[in-house]
Amino acid sequence: MTLTVIWLLPLVASVLIAFMPSRLAKSMAVLVSLATFGITIGVALVFAPGINGYQFSEQVPWIPQLHVFYHLGVDGISIWLVVLNALLMLIAVLATPVTMRNVNRFIALMLAMSAGMAGVFLAVDLVLFYVFWEAML
Repeated sequence: MTLTVIWLLPLVASVLIAFMPSRLAKSMAVLVSLATFGITIGVALVFAPGINGYQFSEQVPWIPQLHVFYHLGVDGISIWLVVLNALLMLIAVLATPVTMRNVNRFIALMLAMSAGMAGVFLAVDLVLFYVFWEAML
């Protein structure tokens, strides 16, 4: 469930921020980015580097007839990519000027892209990876 929150939190926030007044968008995005970064740091601190394979694995049948699963996990490389994604998103939100036109939509699109990137780094199933990859683009 923790890995799902890492990509779902920015995605839900992006939908909400898109319809918020521009003056509230940045503060909401900073809170969401801090929460996402905190969750990823928590996962990274609990991650056991001596264990081979995926950790914090979440697997649910998605299209069982085709053996497609909603399968998320982190390994020794992807954990740091997820942390880096969350950190860079926080920095990008903090660096966004509030005087910009349509800042709420800009921040919403950044959060949606961050959710897609996190999904790419977390996906274990190839079809799920493809869905996140296309969402990120």
